Amino acid sequence: MCAEILELSGNTAKEDKDSPDEIKPRHIMLAIRNDEEFNRLCRTVIIPDCGALPHISCVLLPPHQIEREPRSDDEDRDDENRDDENRDDENRYSASTQIY
Repeated sequence: MCAEILELSGNTAKEDKDSPDEIKPRHIMLAIRNDEEFNRLCRTVIIPDCGALPHISCVLLPPHQIEREPRSDDEDRDDENRDDENRDDENRYSASTQIY
């Protein structure tokens, strides 16, 4: 088990640009948390001086950075029709609210 954690930590350290030649507590934590079985085994373990897992909630990302599934051509056509209808509604609204 120890050899497996050290191997995973070494791989994580190699990916790190700051210190590729040494294993730090952060590398051990990342190795444990990214492995499903080790994470389940060590879920209550707190490793000092290792920080937190990198994660940004999708709620905080701008709308264009949220990954979406590829869409079919039919869905694109439906969206174009909805956009045209919305533009017509906006034009009607703006025309009726003009001040003379």
